[in-house]
Amino acid sequence: MRIASFFRDRLAFTPNEMKAVVMLSATFLIGLGIRWFQSSSSRPPEDRPFEYARDDSVFAARSRALIEIPVLDHPKNLQRPTSRKPTPAPLSVNINTASKDQLMRLSGIGESYAMRIIQYREENGPFATVNDLQKVRGIGPKKLERLRPYVTVK
Repeated sequence: MRIASFFRDRLAFTPNEMKAVVMLSATFLIGLGIRWFQSSSSRPPEDRPFEYARDDSVFAARSRALIEIPVLDHPKNLQRPTSRKPTPAPLSVNINTASKDQLMRLSGIGESYAMRIIQYREENGPFATVNDLQKVRGIGPKKLERLRPYVTVK
């Protein structure tokens, strides 16, 4: 009772706070008791030496099992997605007669660029040279140089 009056008077604890302090203290003491009991009962007897051979064999078996599992994060085992378009043979795409699908096989040419090339061809007539591709909106010198090995004008 003296402890309760000490906490109540000196530290100004309410009855609910006192209950919380008592519960936390009891839980702490019970945990210490369980830890002490487990540590004293799980120790191997001092007269019997620890058997390393049994644990070593378990370690060796688990190590062998890990070697057999392929590591997916290893660069050799990673496969890059094959979303790349198959590149056409050199000078195989005639830009005056190529369909939308044939144009889309070219590197850097998607559906919208293919449609622009076809639209330009329909409105202005056939391309006279490969350099005329720069007249299509969005195709500049860099893109033209990437396309030049694959396109031709016939």
